[in-house]
Amino acid sequence: MGSFNYVFNDGSTTYCDSTSKWDVCSNPRQMVINYTLCSKTQFYSNGGIAYCVYSTSVGSTYYVTVVNADSTVDFSSSFRFTCFAVKSSGGLVYASDNKGACLTNQDPHTKSATGTGTLTFSAFKTCPFISDTTTETSSNKIGVIAGSVTGVALFVAAFVLAEILIYKNISTTRSNQTQ
Repeated sequence: MGSFNYVFNDGSTTYCDSTSKWDVCSNPRQMVINYTLCSKTQFYSNGGIAYCVYSTSVGSTYYVTVVNADSTVDFSSSFRFTCFAVKSSGGLVYASDNKGACLTNQDPHTKSATGTGTLTFSAFKTCPFISDTTTETSSNKIGVIAGSVTGVALFVAAFVLAEILIYKNISTTRSNQTQ
């Protein structure tokens, strides 16, 4: 995890210089591009924000799927999902992108036919990795709290229903006794 300077190559031209910024530190599940430093769009996003939704590895290559946070996509120049094939080597991180989904044998060093190009990242800031275990623990607490609240609400509803039935039974009995 970190904040990176990056260079982007569309297969013929290199864009962005050492001042470009790709941030994954502020929120470890979110990627933020500063388009004022490099205006070439990434992960098919006009807003420059994406969230990691899935990652897996095959050998030393990681495949990371991100979801574009733009409110709308047009499926011509912007898409909801992008897959990055990512590999680290010699202190740099290399990646290629592909719209929609990962490709079989997608290579971090080679532009995909349906991708925009390749990226070379160099970290200028590292940040601690927050594991899925931490997130699961937080989610589990939310589940316990929600379950407890639901249980209490059901208990109160059952108690109120029982009171109503008892009241109706007493009312019916009194009514029958007065006749």
